[in-house]
Amino acid sequence: MSGNLKSDGFTGKERYFRPSVAVDGVVLSLSGGNLESLDNSKRELKVLLIKRKAVKSNGEKRPFYGYWSLPGGFIRSMENAETALNRELVEEAQFYLEKRNIIPHQIGFYSNPKRDEYNFDSKDNPSLHKQVMSVAYAAILNKEVIPFSGSDAEEAKYFKVQDVLSGKINRGRLAFDHNQILEDSLSYIAEKMKFTPIALDFLEEEFTIGEIRNVYEIFWSITHNLREIDLSNFHKKVLSQKDQDGNPVILPSNKSKERKKKQPGKGAPAKLYVRNKNSKEFSLVMSPTKKRVK
Repeated sequence: MSGNLKSDGFTGKERYFRPSVAVDGVVLSLSGGNLESLDNSKRELKVLLIKRKAVKSNGEKRPFYGYWSLPGGFIRSMENAETALNRELVEEAQFYLEKRNIIPHQIGFYSNPKRDEYNFDSKDNPSLHKQVMSVAYAAILNKEVIPFSGSDAEEAKYFKVQDVLSGKINRGRLAFDHNQILEDSLSYIAEKMKFTPIALDFLEEEFTIGEIRNVYEIFWSITHNLREIDLSNFHKKVLSQKDQDGNPVILPSNKSKERKKKQPGKGAPAKLYVRNKNSKEFSLVMSPTKKRVK
């Protein structure tokens, strides 16, 4: 083999194109971290964004200065992508995935040459060609964690996902291809919700069937334009779910004395459940089903 890095080695000068690789993080949560006093109908899906303040050493503003974007940045030497993601979230939003035992989901690899305005071509010298590619991840919170802007961000805060998708933010869009990454993350999670208990990641340790239903309604309203789910069918299906070992996916809670949770208005208290932490898969597919019309 000749004419390549393996056989010839790398001198760093003329012959080889070396792309830059970054990470981007889609951090999602349902609004109102304390679910005890929250009406499910008022909960909304939110995403953590940072306001870019990237400026070069000479004072020149970098692409998408002042735009809102997903937190992220370049992978450093001797880092893997997950390590880089954790570091960037701390630097830009003072947000610690590892301390909260949150394992991010890899969404995709983004390599369109036109995705980043840092990119430029150097036909005479491939080693000077600049192209930024990105590995995207989604992280799910079961309660909002207040972000604080770090050294690499002017501001960090949560936005309603629906507002971002409809362009109701400053400049009307996110930086780079981050709108596409957000949409892909939502589609990824909605698809996983059919076959796995990923929806429970949005809920606290104890939850009701109604709160699980609410997570599905929020996602399906975005991905399938479905506003309401048939409660009785959903309730039966969730309680019938077995995992890959034939065990129940959710179990009645024995943590609270009452084992029930008060509902908004005059509704009867709802039973509380906890997840079977060993469950990875569903026995029944949770596909969107419209409420019956009487």
